[in-house]
Amino acid sequence: MCFFISSLLPDSANISALAEVVERYGRALKPQSNPDLEAQLQPGERLLLITAGHCDCGTALGALERKAALLERRRRSDERKEASLRRKGWGESRIQRWRNQQQKVSSGHDPQAGLIDWERLLTDLLIQPRTPYVGLLLHWYGGGFDEPIALQGRVSLPLCA
Repeated sequence: MCFFISSLLPDSANISALAEVVERYGRALKPQSNPDLEAQLQPGERLLLITAGHCDCGTALGALERKAALLERRRRSDERKEASLRRKGWGESRIQRWRNQQQKVSSGHDPQAGLIDWERLLTDLLIQPRTPYVGLLLHWYGGGFDEPIALQGRVSLPLCA
């Protein structure tokens, strides 16, 4: 289906004030029901979808990991293609020109693009009263939002000043 981003917020947070903040960044806070995921939250936390549009495919969040997997698949594919070109009689200089052409095609998108907006959004959320933390969950949903999700842990990052 698609990537979506959920937010974990403390019950103490003023959701209407936070909704105004996320709207300035083209996002929305919407209730999200996932009993399996909610059972894994800490007491006093709530789950909200922070996706405004159709989905979050293409988000900068998690892009480095996704790009690494894509690069590995592309490397294996290129190795198979090079072997095929050698069997067709291509020489090393011709294969090198093909490699150079492939690099030009794939060098486009910077995986860190968009991270500054996320940093600003999170900073603006965290300066709101009664919002000591904001959690984010990027998940590929293959079905509905109520599909089982097993959290693999939490990583806490300090807010850089």
